[in-house]
Order: sequence, then C-alpha cells, then structure tokens
Amino acid sequence: MNALHHPVTNYLIQKTGIKFKPKTLLMFALMAAFAWTINLFGQVTFPSNNLIPFLIRSLIACAALVIVLFTNVRLLKANQLPASSLGLEFSVKSSIGFLLGISIGIIAMVIMSTLMYLFVPYHFTKGPMSVAEVFKTSFSFLIGNTIEELIFRGLPLIVLSQTIGWRKAAFVMALPFGLFHLPGTESVSWGLNIVTTTAFYSMVFSFAFILTGSLWAAISTHVISNVILHLLLGLDGANNALFVPVFDAKWPTDYNLGLVLYVTTSIAVAFYLYIRISKRAKLLHGQPTAHIPN
Repeated sequence: MNALHHPVTNYLIQKTGIKFKPKTLLMFALMAAFAWTINLFGQVTFPSNNLIPFLIRSLIACAALVIVLFTNVRLLKANQLPASSLGLEFSVKSSIGFLLGISIGIIAMVIMSTLMYLFVPYHFTKGPMSVAEVFKTSFSFLIGNTIEELIFRGLPLIVLSQTIGWRKAAFVMALPFGLFHLPGTESVSWGLNIVTTTAFYSMVFSFAFILTGSLWAAISTHVISNVILHLLLGLDGANNALFVPVFDAKWPTDYNLGLVLYVTTSIAVAFYLYIRISKRAKLLHGQPTAHIPN
C-alpha cells in the first residue's frame, strides 16, 4: 500500500465531532500577532546579513517560532485535538509530506518559468547574490515560512476543517494569508497584486497540508518556492538572486503578465492537489479516527 494512503488519521479530512471553542481563535490571533511582532523586531533591528546580526535575528525568529508552536499545541488540545494533528512529529508520514512539499514547490516553479518563457523568451545570467547569501536567506525563509504556516495552516485550518470542511477552510484562510502580505507594498495596484498572488498560492500550501496531514508539506512547499523564485532564479523581478533572467523580447505592458502566470500556476497546482485530496477523502471515509484523550 502507498504510504501516502496508509490508514492513519488525517484531522483535516476526517471529522472528530469536536465542540469548537470560538474564543480559542481570538487567543490564537493575539499570540500569533505577538510572535510575529517579535520576528519583525529582529528583522528591523538586525537587518544586516553579517554573521552576528544574522545570528541574533535568527535566534529572535526561533523564539517567535517556539511561541507560535506552543500556542498551536495548547489551543488544539483546548479544542480536543491532539498535537499530532499538525503532523510535525518525526515519522515516515512527515518525511513523505516534507519531500512531497519540495516536489510540489519545484513543479510549480517549473510550470511558472516555462509559461513565462513561452510568453517572453529569456535566458539566465549571473546575478548579484552570492552562494553564502543564498544559504543565509534560505535559513531565514525556513524559520519565517514555518511561523507563517503555523499561523495560517496550523490551528485555524485544522479547526475550520473540522467545523466547515476542508474545502471551505482552505478558501477561508486564503484571504487572510493574502492580506498578511499587504503591509509594505508601495501602491494600491502593487498591493492588490501581492494579495491576489499570495491568496491563490495559499491554496497550494493548504492543499499540500490537507493531502498529507503533515504541516511539513506546506512548510517545504512554501520554502522551496520562495528559494527558487527569489534566491535562485530571480523570477520575482527584483534582479537580486544567484541568477537573474534577461528577457529576449519586450515584456507586455497592456496587462500584468506576472499576475496571470502566478495565478494560472497556482490554480493548476491547487486543482491537481484538490483532485488527489478528493480521492484520498473517499479512501478515508468511514474510517474511525484515532482516540482523542480528554
């Protein structure tokens, strides 16, 4: 039997009959905001990539990560759900989820870069970022993206999946995730672009978690997507990566090609994961969930 379809409890697909406590979401939001503020403090106070500031910033981010992880565990238990519903324990299941997430991120970036080449041919040239900077920033992505996934794909997605179903839960969490990336945008149009792209890609992260039952899948998808997009291939347009694209044709100005490509890729990958989840849900239908201790 495929390990992905092993009959273990997936708390995003299988219902437990919990009595949801609405106040826990408010408590979670407050603690998540506190943790993210700590993380931002480190980024703003120690922005340099020199060794000492980088280490201090990373330690502060790790502290924020511990806070949001602890909050997830405590409030899941308050809603009669075990910590294992996050799927973060070290196991075969979580390992498969982590590797699957990497595959999802790579495939999504291949689709996006291929579509971009079909619209506007390009080639790569050496960019300004060094290999050392790629590793440092990748580590920062790992911590920061894990915090984000615990905030948007942790307790809220699990509880919503238990109460309104995994389909609606994924859609509900997409907009908050998009709005989360709004601060710092330079204009209204740029802000709408950021909210739209991140909201659509949020569906990929959510479905990766729902399919595997392991948050490692969402984390690894999130991290590898950011690393390829921003650090390795410079497809974000910032021209600050290990390699940057040089376009051999004129970039269209009468419509937002980047937005079209990002949304198209997100929909394609999310739809494939949606189909896989639907099939998995049929396999799990009627299977009893694991005993939840009082």
